[in-house]
Amino acid sequence: MSILIEACGYELKFKYPFGIAHGTRTGTDALYIKAISGSNTGYGEAALPPYLGYDIRKLLLAIPLVNQFISGNKGIEIADLRSAFQLQFDLFPTPLIAAIDCALWDLEASIKSISVEKLIQADKNTPFCSYTLGFSSIEDQKTKLKEASDFRLFKFKLGSELDRERILEFKKENTYKFCIDANQAWDTIHFATKETTWLKEQGCIFIEQPFKTNNIEDLAKLYNVSELPIILDESIQNMESYLKVRDICDGINIKLVKCGGITPALELIKLAKRDGKIILVGCMSEGSCGAAAASCLSGFADYVDLDGPILTSNDPFKGINYQEGRIIKEKKIGTGCIISKDLIFENQLHDMNI
Repeated sequence: MSILIEACGYELKFKYPFGIAHGTRTGTDALYIKAISGSNTGYGEAALPPYLGYDIRKLLLAIPLVNQFISGNKGIEIADLRSAFQLQFDLFPTPLIAAIDCALWDLEASIKSISVEKLIQADKNTPFCSYTLGFSSIEDQKTKLKEASDFRLFKFKLGSELDRERILEFKKENTYKFCIDANQAWDTIHFATKETTWLKEQGCIFIEQPFKTNNIEDLAKLYNVSELPIILDESIQNMESYLKVRDICDGINIKLVKCGGITPALELIKLAKRDGKIILVGCMSEGSCGAAAASCLSGFADYVDLDGPILTSNDPFKGINYQEGRIIKEKKIGTGCIISKDLIFENQLHDMNI
């Protein structure tokens, strides 16, 4: 089977400035991959927030080498090609492999006229999707909540001076569940223990990534005393990093851009579920293309955090809708993403307006 990979650089823009412990952004660079085989296409996305440290132009420059690699594996099945890419993390950056992997899953399912969910034999479970509330004033938060009236689960990004005030204000007018993501912002075990106790009293259902990834000592201490489940995000990039912290966490946040796509995510989910961990499927402020791919894993998840499409103002894809806090797809074939803007895909680098 002949396959050609094309790529496009794009800047996703947010409806509101997005503030977390890493800083405040108004948008995110995104890499889009198009996998072509005859008349069939598959799409993948890798959102690249600045703190990840990837240069999108360097990723685009790698596309000719990607196609050389595919030519060297000419004739193998798509599933085998995905596996071959998973052995090339020394050659290609993880986000590039992730976007290619998702595009190849989309392509294979499209060729077979089925959904990726059916291809991976995912359960039909549709867990609640959280709506993210980044750093903001109380008034701005109220505006965001009005736009998210159909959601039933909310995630507060913590690390600002208004953390408690924002949560208390939320509770005045809402009875919905909430969780928090510290994004590594908590500095000491004393502060973390105090905040965790207070959050438990307020009805929080879990806390995510309380400490920096290298602060294993305090993480272990908090895990031993916390009344709330601890889910790790930045601490877990792939299978290797999961094995280092599996005994001091209650769950994991799986993001396709971190681990390399749907293929390694399935293996990580399988092991984590066997360990009895909570499974959260998240994203990197992605649009509908990335969220559609990640949502294919929803059947294996306890929670999903895939609200990126609703937070962006210029999403070049569509297909993801939200109904009573759950993800509903318009398209039932492939990952479910539908291209809606004329993106300029190339298999070599030209001037990219990003």
